[in-house]
Amino acid sequence: MKIRFWESMSENKGLVNPVQAILTAKNSLTDGEMNKVLRVMEDLKVKYRYDEYIKRCDEAREEFLSDREEYFSSKMGKPIAEENSSKMSTVLHDMLGVSDLVICNWLDSILGKIKPEVLGVDYEDLDGNIKNVNIRAEPIKVTKDYVSAPLIDRYTGSSQFDSFLLRSFFDADEKEWIYIPVRFIISVKSANTQINSETS
Repeated sequence: MKIRFWESMSENKGLVNPVQAILTAKNSLTDGEMNKVLRVMEDLKVKYRYDEYIKRCDEAREEFLSDREEYFSSKMGKPIAEENSSKMSTVLHDMLGVSDLVICNWLDSILGKIKPEVLGVDYEDLDGNIKNVNIRAEPIKVTKDYVSAPLIDRYTGSSQFDSFLLRSFFDADEKEWIYIPVRFIISVKSANTQINSETS
């Protein structure tokens, strides 16, 4: 369509949430360009049943996540999602990854409070395998020979339907930063019984 919309959509691919990328790209359009995009979308809906495609993608994501509703991350995210009563706002809330960010902030704060202790995290990796890791708070280190710092947050997938936040945590056993898919955290445990009661 020869407008900057598509370029701005792919500039930060994988580094920003796809829904946020769409909203940001939309803001870069003039009214005329926006009308052009809407006209093309309407044509696509007639020719390719785009609405049906979106509905089926949404259903596939919901089914995928319902298979994981017993995961820690799902249970912790429920109160946040329940604040939004309408289906549309719940879906948008999910796709914007609001509960993922809340969980990340919570984990960071717990790790900060218990350092140098570790949290044991069971999670499903992107390949479907269940993994366990001990994570701990770790300061950024910059020396003449190396830098040790958290990895940049990334998103999986290529659309809002298959994207999930990957946040880096410091693996206390391997002594390296690793990505954990936040939405796929199954359980969080600590030797500290007070923390375990908070994570139940």
